[in-house]
Amino acid sequence: MASDGSGPTNEITWFLYTGPDGEAVPMDVTHLRVHPSVTSIPDGSFVCRGKLQRVDLPEGLRKIGKKAFCNCHSLESVDLPEGPEEIGGWAFHNCHSLALMKIPSTIRVIPKYGCGELMEVQLSEGLEEISAEAFGTCVSLEHMKFPSTLTVIGNSPFEHTRLRVVDFPDAVRSIGVQLFF
Repeated sequence: MASDGSGPTNEITWFLYTGPDGEAVPMDVTHLRVHPSVTSIPDGSFVCRGKLQRVDLPEGLRKIGKKAFCNCHSLESVDLPEGPEEIGGWAFHNCHSLALMKIPSTIRVIPKYGCGELMEVQLSEGLEEISAEAFGTCVSLEHMKFPSTLTVIGNSPFEHTRLRVVDFPDAVRSIGVQLFF
């Protein structure tokens, strides 16, 4: 574990994740920093870490596996660096405290997220596809601006959201059924 050095009265202890062969991540971890040598987070790596509040990911990260942070109910902040090329389906499912997420420009396809309290998503240029049911259980989602590179929107990607104003770019050539079911 590493400390952020903020002093004894307000000290935050960060757990340093060095990969699947390293020290096991405690179930009660609150702050997680992924070591710069880690390029891929395996499927389900941090499932049900109910006290996890903040995650700091390295610049060299290329993949976040399926359900990597699933059921991390207290997760408030994830620093997604530029560089990941893939975020697995349900990677942030049931992360009820996550309010804002910025998707880096290296992500081409958005899978299913399922973040109940996610209020805003910042999509970067380079995104090409929003998969079926991508934000379908994001019941608090109100704000989303679509990049000009978006061309495909799957079935039911915004069902149960609170999106009020939607302005799709001219490049969109395919929109699935039940867009806002």
